[in-house]
Amino acid sequence: MKSIAFVLLSFLFYGAGCAQVPAGNTLQIKSLTQSDVKLDGQLSEKEWTEVTPVDLRSPWVKRTDHIANYRSFTDRQYFYFGFEVTDTTLMLYVSQEETDVAKGDRVELFFSDKPDLKNYYCLEMSPADKVLSYRAKHYRVFDNSWDLPGLVLSARVKKGGYTVEGRIPLAALRQIAGQAAGDTKPFKLYTGVFCGDYFGADENDVEWHSWITPKSATPDFHIPSAFGVFEFE
Repeated sequence: MKSIAFVLLSFLFYGAGCAQVPAGNTLQIKSLTQSDVKLDGQLSEKEWTEVTPVDLRSPWVKRTDHIANYRSFTDRQYFYFGFEVTDTTLMLYVSQEETDVAKGDRVELFFSDKPDLKNYYCLEMSPADKVLSYRAKHYRVFDNSWDLPGLVLSARVKKGGYTVEGRIPLAALRQIAGQAAGDTKPFKLYTGVFCGDYFGADENDVEWHSWITPKSATPDFHIPSAFGVFEFE
């Protein structure tokens, strides 16, 4: 999330935002022997029905419902992920400029090997089937030259919202986790799961949703308290 509207951080909460990941914010990533998922943005295969969805909620706007959910699993080769988003005010920027993804509706996955976010890796994915990928260091030092090897993405706009479906080679995630090539032991990653829902053309016309509630007075996902833990079998 790079909207300049949220670059300024509330110093009152800055120390809390740098705390360790709270206990209990852990998601066990289910492992399947094999997968027949076709990446078409529909999330219709039986594999998706075997995974309990995680609701993404807005920490900064009072509402009882949720607009997005997330689910994921692995097979022997890949990490699969899927988002389903309800959105009646779809804001899309379709261009060849990768950074334009950050101007509209999107879902996001951030990964780090350590809770201090000394190094973390970000995927921002739009309903237009575009991805903004970058490497970062705390606090908000971005390197847009980074791309995630082997990422495959499929997004689909539908009535009342959109879906984003993708896969990442497990080897790429193991590398982020600091595992040696060929190592197949269970591992974990500190992970952020987010959604940006724009309802107008102004960069401030957005509502942010998250798996974890960050310890910040204003919307900010580039802090350790916005991350939980994914445990891979």
